[in-house]
Amino acid sequence: DVYDWTGLIDKAGNDIYEGDVARYLVRDWSSKSSDDPRTIDEYINDIARVEEVVFYDGKFSLRGTYTDGSHSYTRIPNADCDRTTILKVIGNIHTTPELLK
Repeated sequence: DVYDWTGLIDKAGNDIYEGDVARYLVRDWSSKSSDDPRTIDEYINDIARVEEVVFYDGKFSLRGTYTDGSHSYTRIPNADCDRTTILKVIGNIHTTPELLK
């Protein structure tokens, strides 16, 4: 399968393609308390969402799936321009579909 490049890049400078699986976090969602024993990387991994990159409603978006099977769609922010967002490609739906579970 060939997927379209979104024209965007992630936090690590990787191109983002339709079908990629990305870890996504808006930094304003929460802040780590000083008594939390997790490292910042562990904390971010725990609170971040893992979603699939899809083309939906005329734009590239992240598709989240709820436990009831319904979906949410979030416009993909450009990691270079949006300093409040952490977005990193961690796989794709073909080689690492288990990341979406």
